[in-house]
Amino acid sequence: MLEGKKFDVEHALILYALSYVTLPAEGLYDRERREKFAEVTRKCHIYIVGFVPKMDLVNITLEGRDLRMSFNVLGKPYDLVWLMDKGVSLVWKDEQWFLSKDGRLASPPPLDVCTVRLNEKFGTGRFLVKYIGQAYGKNGSRNALDRLMKHEKLQEIALLLRAFPTATASRF
Repeated sequence: MLEGKKFDVEHALILYALSYVTLPAEGLYDRERREKFAEVTRKCHIYIVGFVPKMDLVNITLEGRDLRMSFNVLGKPYDLVWLMDKGVSLVWKDEQWFLSKDGRLASPPPLDVCTVRLNEKFGTGRFLVKYIGQAYGKNGSRNALDRLMKHEKLQEIALLLRAFPTATASRF
């Protein structure tokens, strides 16, 4: 069954990392965001470029103690429900929703947490790998972030996505 597959690693690639960073493409050009992960990214030499479906927050409602967040992912509706403490209300202020309790405001669950939960519950966040690369340099002098900042393949993929946004997303 594995005959002739000695060097065919693409069929048996297992990635195990003790530390990693997941960063959207625009995060590469945000110095402040990158600096938060500097300790980890200095040691990262393998990188994966790919797509996840765009997730749009459509509505937030509070029904009793249930905070319902409605999303649209690839044209399909999904709801997440979060149980709130007694006395929590939903407030619209400065063009965004806040949770309010005893006069204090808090943000609803952040989108990255919602993305994970949507994926766990509905399988909406499949990552479509477009490219796997390695950046090492001499004696580990170059890391993945250094490479991605000047990466031709990443730029090519980004241009493709801008030119054909629905064609790429429809392959999930």
